[in-house]
Order: sequence, then structure tokens, then C-alpha cells
Amino acid sequence: AENIALFAKKTGVPVGGVDWIWEEAQPDPKVEAYTLEVSPTSDLNPPSPPSWTATYKEFKDTPGYRPAFLAVRRTWADLLALAVIDRYRRSRKHLFVDIDNVCSL
Repeated sequence: AENIALFAKKTGVPVGGVDWIWEEAQPDPKVEAYTLEVSPTSDLNPPSPPSWTATYKEFKDTPGYRPAFLAVRRTWADLLALAVIDRYRRSRKHLFVDIDNVCSL
């Protein structure tokens, strides 16, 4: 996460997508990578099927790509909405008290 924060500060792009590549076969994410592409908006690509042997670009042209893409987008949209709601909730100091069966009238 430190590299991501540093990259955002250096480039002025706080939100978006970045394609990074390292020279090493076993990269250390703490080491600065080469930046291939920066986009102020980003969609996460779904993984190709485990048995897929062709290029990812070819997978994008299959009938199964679009439903998989929409499923990933839907999942992330749900998670982002929950994160926004949770951040708002945490920014407010509320005390919820359940008084059912505590008070006898």
C-alpha cells in the first residue's frame, strides 16, 4: 500500500487504475515497479477460466467474458457502496440502545 500512496502523490492521480510490472520473477511489492498504464477510471477484469490457454485478449472476445465482467463489476459496486456507508457510519458517533424487555411499564 505504501507504493500506491507514493505513486498517487507523485502523479496526482488519487483514484484510478494502474498497470505495474516488475523485472523479477518473484517481485517484491515494496520495490518500485515499472508503470505501463494509468487510468483515472478502472474496471477490474474477471479471471479467465482455469483451463484457458489462449491470450486474455482472446478470452475477452468469448461469450462468457461479458457475464463474468458484469459479475465482477456488480460485486465491486456492492462492496464500494458498503464501504461508503460504513465510512459515513463510522464518522458519526451514535449510541444505539435496545431497551426491549428492560423497562416495565
